[in-house]
Amino acid sequence: MTQALSDDIKCLENVSYDVVKHKVHFEWVSGFENSIKRLAVDVFETIGVTDEKALTTVVKGLDLFQENLRTKMDELVKQIVSKPGLSESAKKFVVEWADACKYQIDLKYHMMGGGPDAQKVRWSFESAIKYIIICATHLADQDDDVEFKKELSDFVKDVMIQSLIDVLENLKSQLNTSKKSS
Repeated sequence: MTQALSDDIKCLENVSYDVVKHKVHFEWVSGFENSIKRLAVDVFETIGVTDEKALTTVVKGLDLFQENLRTKMDELVKQIVSKPGLSESAKKFVVEWADACKYQIDLKYHMMGGGPDAQKVRWSFESAIKYIIICATHLADQDDDVEFKKELSDFVKDVMIQSLIDVLENLKSQLNTSKKSS
């Protein structure tokens, strides 16, 4: 029996992804979310993750994205902590976010409960944007500097979320190639 995984992401008290994804400077989120959903359908439904080889491929892809995210969080912390004039609450939150992100990556939820399966890996990919956007918009709210908010939004879009899309596109290509050669 397959158990549905929740779409609800709870990483900050009283913060809803469906609200924050429409915040100023984050208007791009819905388009990127749609791309991620479309790619997830392509990878997990259209092509399908139906055997051990395909599952191993998508798990490696998720692990790659998560390790890249860890590196990008370190970059973000350095940028924000060293930015003069930025509020202490912003500097404190980015460190907390990075630590929480690393903790979640180290837990490897997709490997728990009997090991990985396509549903857990897909949920991890699809929920990543939600977790990142909730935390990024909260971080943006920690300071009134409009330029900071724009720079943060651009970094999240162009570096973090684009990395997720790139990994999914690569997985789609790998699985297509593997399917054609079998």
